[in-house]
Amino acid sequence: MSHSKSRSIVIIGLILAISLVLIQVAGCSKAPPPVYFIQVFKARPVLPPSFAEGIWIMPPNPNPEHVQEVLNPGDKIYIGLVINRENKENITFSKYTIFGRDTGQEIEVGVPGELGPFEPGRIAEVAFDNPWAVPEQLGIYELRVYMGDEVVASAVFEVKKHDPIDSIGVSRARPGDPPSLGQIEPKTPHPDFVQEVLSPGDKIYLGLVINDENKEAITFSKYTFYEKATGRELVLETTDDLGPFQPGQITLIAFDHPWPVPEQPGIYEVRIYMGNDIVASALFLVTCNRFYSDKYDIEVQLPSGWAAVEGPENLVLPRYEGLVAFNSWGQDDFWARGVNYDTDTHSIIYSPYVVAAQVPNGGAYVALVEISGPPYINHPPPEYELGDLSGLYQPHDWREVGASACFKTFYRNGIQLQLEIYCHPDASDETVTELNDLLRSWRFVR
Repeated sequence: MSHSKSRSIVIIGLILAISLVLIQVAGCSKAPPPVYFIQVFKARPVLPPSFAEGIWIMPPNPNPEHVQEVLNPGDKIYIGLVINRENKENITFSKYTIFGRDTGQEIEVGVPGELGPFEPGRIAEVAFDNPWAVPEQLGIYELRVYMGDEVVASAVFEVKKHDPIDSIGVSRARPGDPPSLGQIEPKTPHPDFVQEVLSPGDKIYLGLVINDENKEAITFSKYTFYEKATGRELVLETTDDLGPFQPGQITLIAFDHPWPVPEQPGIYEVRIYMGNDIVASALFLVTCNRFYSDKYDIEVQLPSGWAAVEGPENLVLPRYEGLVAFNSWGQDDFWARGVNYDTDTHSIIYSPYVVAAQVPNGGAYVALVEISGPPYINHPPPEYELGDLSGLYQPHDWREVGASACFKTFYRNGIQLQLEIYCHPDASDETVTELNDLLRSWRFVR
């Protein structure tokens, strides 16, 4: 056989082999997923009308892995399905199941009428009219959709026992003061920060927001003071403050008969029990180092070794007047003042850099200054109404500010005020912590 004839046979063989491979690849090309998208919903009276809005611009995702709903035992669910519009014909599912990831158990839900058929591109709400009850056992679950023995779509949800109390705040009882809910944070039944700084002899009450997801009214079993250092716990006297409380109710506990705080300094929790479970708690500090300004109705927890000074003190005539100031190096009469920068004109400058330059190495300084100016007639500025400083700053490492103090201007009781904070870059971590603790403890009493 000639070489040319042999070469021709080889080429023909290669062509046939390639053709067979192409035919096999074409025959094994992946069919589009029958379900384009799935979403699990908590059963509510109103259907979310746009859960699949814009879905076609996204890649298909019939098995999303994130938790789509967090539910309580006793809740019910339904699913939204987007049927792939690339399907060549209507599809019918074989079953729906709920699979427990923690237990491996799988139960079938649904009725035959909910299985289909579903035409390509349809957006369907399955079990909306007859939603499925979620398992009573807490854990992570999948809602699975089957065609034959294959899971063609699944959605993840979690069953989690909700907190009966949404939020809690502790407040110092002051004669003549209007009631307050305290430093309440939504969805926080166990806040981890000190809400009040108190002295022996003070009294407190609580503000509560009852969770609106409760199925019925709740009643507490007791209130206690728990001392963090010793583990001692004291049951508090109460009469009609145990409930019942309706879902979503906002209420005050012990407002008419506030509880005296312990005489021993330390950090305490006020705890609320239902049976043997602590369903809410709030922290307060009892200390003998509380600074209180009678002139300006300001109180703070003064860290050990810090000094406080009360005004009025002229810092720059006639505009800047110091009200209160605190420093970490223990100097009783220290104020950061304006400095004379032009002896000929007697010009005085007062700025963040001037204040920072007067703080010694390693020191921290806080002051509240009143700024005098012409009154606002037509458009008075908004009042700062919070009882603490949380609306003016966030705790952080104040050493990062560098050679400039932080000045924050605000208005309270019609007066223009300036909060001044500075921490020297060489200050210790302990000093930064003490500075943030002082700022966190700050209260405007009036």
